[in-house]
Amino acid sequence: MSKAVLDLEAIRVARANLDRLAKEHPELIDPARASWAEEDITAMIVDPTRTAYSTREVAEILGVHEETIRREVQRGHLKAAKLGRMFIISKADLAAYYEAKGGGRLFEDDAQE
Repeated sequence: MSKAVLDLEAIRVARANLDRLAKEHPELIDPARASWAEEDITAMIVDPTRTAYSTREVAEILGVHEETIRREVQRGHLKAAKLGRMFIISKADLAAYYEAKGGGRLFEDDAQE
């Protein structure tokens, strides 16, 4: 997978266009296969080999504003390392935070403990 961060909004627009085309031209695209779930988008964006994320990447993964993530870090609710002006959040800490908020497993490759 590319190291470049994917634009979540661009993916959502592409998905909407695909859905629209599937409805307008069913002979070209099978409508049942044209719709994408949010889980599918997250799976495309989240690289399973990654072990740490920036606040911007975490915000995209969780679908919240980046400032929300910064506040959670500053309040001590989400563990992060500060490197220069950036916060870096480990995959394990992000998964633990999400689970503590009632979200269940965030990553498919998380080992059951």
